[in-house]
Amino acid sequence: MKTLIVASLLFSSMAYADFTVTGDGAQKLWKSIDTIGKIESIPVVQPYNGKEYMSIDTVSCVFEEYNACTFYANTDGQRNFVIAYDGAQKFQQALADVGVGVNEDEYRMDVVHVGCERDQAKYTCEIVEYVRPVDAK
Repeated sequence: MKTLIVASLLFSSMAYADFTVTGDGAQKLWKSIDTIGKIESIPVVQPYNGKEYMSIDTVSCVFEEYNACTFYANTDGQRNFVIAYDGAQKFQQALADVGVGVNEDEYRMDVVHVGCERDQAKYTCEIVEYVRPVDAK
């Protein structure tokens, strides 16, 4: 019973923002994730219903003394852990450009999920961002 109570308290204190991005912002986000996938030799772009799709989870980026991001890329039914240095700065910029918040105190960005779809030249991305609770003063 303690486990259920702790889990309930843990999840009740988390806040998330879910939003959709289209157009240039979604295209930049797509290209930045695809570039990291190519650098890391992970096929992040997957075919789905006649379109192309990419899905990454548990994204964390830091940018204090260096730029780096980690995430899980969902490819062919597998989750691949990615640590990205090359391409991380463009990915971070693409996230910031579409409105993902930056934690200035910790020099980091955290995203729960990014799922993007490309249908010919049309890009759409769904983003679930972790939003830190504001400290009560």
